[in-house]
Amino acid sequence: DVVAAVNSAHIGDQVWVAAGNYTVAGGTWVSPGVRLYGGFVGNEPDNYDVTQRNLNANRTILSNNPGDYTVIGVWGYEKQFPQDTSQVIDGFTTKGTGMGIAAFNCSPTISNNQVVGQTGNWPGGINIGNSDGAVITNNLIDSNVGVGDGGGIGIFSCAVNWGVGAWNWNGNPYVVARFKPTKVSLSGNTITNNTGRFGGGVEVWYSHLAITNNLIKGNTARESGGGISIANTDALIDNNVISGNVAAVSSSDSIAGGILSSNWDGNPYYRGQSTITNNTITDNSSLNRGGGVIVWGQQATIQRNYIAHNTSYMGSAIWAGRETEVSLIDISNNLIVNSVGV
Repeated sequence: DVVAAVNSAHIGDQVWVAAGNYTVAGGTWVSPGVRLYGGFVGNEPDNYDVTQRNLNANRTILSNNPGDYTVIGVWGYEKQFPQDTSQVIDGFTTKGTGMGIAAFNCSPTISNNQVVGQTGNWPGGINIGNSDGAVITNNLIDSNVGVGDGGGIGIFSCAVNWGVGAWNWNGNPYVVARFKPTKVSLSGNTITNNTGRFGGGVEVWYSHLAITNNLIKGNTARESGGGISIANTDALIDNNVISGNVAAVSSSDSIAGGILSSNWDGNPYYRGQSTITNNTITDNSSLNRGGGVIVWGQQATIQRNYIAHNTSYMGSAIWAGRETEVSLIDISNNLIVNSVGV
């Protein structure tokens, strides 16, 4: 019983799950400091090196019940504990309803998993919220659907301290985001064929993160940011392949087939900034603007990228949207091929 084993684990414990199909009714929720590993034969000794597992030969598949929120949940309030309370989710295939993996108020390492075919009410595949330093690495995230934002991965309010600024015209305060030195790391993943409203592959709001060395391909945003959509975020996007992503609903809503980097809510207290370097950005499309990259009301450095064969009605390579100060954008040393407009 996977749920019973996880529920009985304490800080510092490891839970090993042998290959097979398991139902986790309501999802299995991993508490602070617990490391959950799949992909075992089932007869390994206690001193076995978990890095030697053959995950392809020994698939551990977790399924939940219809209507469940997530297959694997990760939770915690790290500042309550003096010990290292970071969790590990490693070596699982999720199969069921809701999101594949959801993590809140903690900084887990989510690695070597296959999150495929999930449909979540917000993101579809993996959701990270209020994390100071989650690590998401070497996962397959494919064919998930986010009813809200983020088809493959949604990252929200991570590595940030909040304050309140002046009141806006609608009678609500603008938030003040002060980003922590820690950041979320999204690296070495294959993020393909996912669909969401914003950010078909990856959607990020008000966070501090690095997106590096990923394949982000064939994703669809119902509105904007086919491959990646980041808003009011301090982001490094480096050495990724971002290809064949689509932003498509109508000509007015469809912007940024590849990458959308924006101050989406017009917050004057933190626009966010993006460093977009050393990426291959090809064959992305949108009906309206920015087939490859859009920067909207935000500071950005766009350097040393290969940007080719992207399509849109305007600015098929790179588009700087309204409220974007030209002095805050550095576009240099990129190779742009068969894409019209910067």
